[in-house]
Amino acid sequence: MDSVDEYREKYELAKRRIISSLDRLRRLGFFEDYSNLTSEELFEKIRNGELGREWPGPWESIEEAKRLLVGARDLVEDGGKTRILTTEETAEKEYKESIEEWMKKDDFDIDAEVMAYDTKRVILEDVETSSYRGFGLEFLQRLVQISRGAFNPTDIREEWHEIVMKDHLHTYIPVRFKFRGKEHLIKFLFRDDYMYLEPAVGRINELIKDTGYQYYIDHADVMMAFLIVLTEEEVKMLMEGFLGKAGYKMEVVRAESPAIQKSLEVDDVVKDRFIDSIDYLRGMGFFEEYRNLTSEEIFKEIKNGEIGRDWLEWWGPKVWPPEKEEIVPPWRSYDEPYEYDYYIACHDIKRMFFGSWEGYTPGEGNSKELLEKLVQISRGAFNPTDVREGKKIFGRKHTWWKVPVYFKFRGQEYSDEFIYSASINIDSVAGRINELIKDTGYQYYRICLFDSSNLSVVVLTEEEVKKLVEERGWELQRL
Repeated sequence: MDSVDEYREKYELAKRRIISSLDRLRRLGFFEDYSNLTSEELFEKIRNGELGREWPGPWESIEEAKRLLVGARDLVEDGGKTRILTTEETAEKEYKESIEEWMKKDDFDIDAEVMAYDTKRVILEDVETSSYRGFGLEFLQRLVQISRGAFNPTDIREEWHEIVMKDHLHTYIPVRFKFRGKEHLIKFLFRDDYMYLEPAVGRINELIKDTGYQYYIDHADVMMAFLIVLTEEEVKMLMEGFLGKAGYKMEVVRAESPAIQKSLEVDDVVKDRFIDSIDYLRGMGFFEEYRNLTSEEIFKEIKNGEIGRDWLEWWGPKVWPPEKEEIVPPWRSYDEPYEYDYYIACHDIKRMFFGSWEGYTPGEGNSKELLEKLVQISRGAFNPTDVREGKKIFGRKHTWWKVPVYFKFRGQEYSDEFIYSASINIDSVAGRINELIKDTGYQYYRICLFDSSNLSVVVLTEEEVKKLVEERGWELQRL
């Protein structure tokens, strides 16, 4: 085995190759924000993780590797048996292997890897990841950061929708913003724990096309997305240079729908039934803020994602995981008016609370948010003040939780609890609110037999309930 001194020499050679790569990349316009540093100083910042990404090695010494890999212990085959290395042995093994790995790389591979450390120009993102509230805002800011000034939105706000379809949890994160004086909508999409960037980034590309810049993506590693903003001339130059040699295949990100999207289109008969539902629901006070639009125009806006929730649309990438199955939209099996009503009513987010039973966890602020959603659909009957969330209370063996919420209503203080187990239970809180607003004539109702995977709540009068049940076949349960 080579001595530690020999590896120190190899480390210095690897370091010089990385610094030479930085010199080449800087001549191409990368790392411009660090123009006051030499390439050697810049390498030290990269190695210390100061540019926003962890450095996987090579490390300067075994001691440094030991410090960074604290507690790590590798498995090795030794004499036909598996042995667990000590922390010191693991650090030495990783130290040497990281140096050998960099020494085997061609210059173009080093350039491609080092380029990704310019986080003001490149996004390298693991697409096998979970969604969370705030993701849309965070990722949009990262897209702004690498846009080279081409994309500078204002008034950014995020929404959040989840729905279970065909045994998969689909999370839609719509983000609205203003750009050049107009309001726009993009959607970050997740299917279970897989992220689809194309619809959102492709839409931004349409908005900035006149600047000459476009977001390009590479999926050479099927679980990683590599995003960069370039002109046509620049991408041609980089592909003819080190990127092409390193196996990258840069494509303009497009918000195109693959063949699977066709399964979600509607024919004229279904369209007319949906428009009939909108007509009926408008007579019940739904879609009031769109009174300047016809029912057909409202349907078109819903389909385009401009009103309410996503139209259960799903885009798939051209890479893993392949979307071979056809998504069967729920309306293919609709026979009754109430089925079309339910589906359309979900898109009036000021009248119906609709979400995944499993989409809410007892995280900080979630119970307060749930109460605010119930306020939003209350039609003015429930307008509490001083809303705050209490401390989470764990049940037996942590199989369920209670989260108290406190609020003032009509001058009095009240409290109740949201209960979480495998899913959220809002019955206690909604039932208490029903008692408080009984004199208004409004009550909270759960829509029954719509979708067992999702929670649907609406506020109605007794007369409205009677009409919906008798005329359209709705099934409702007062909370």
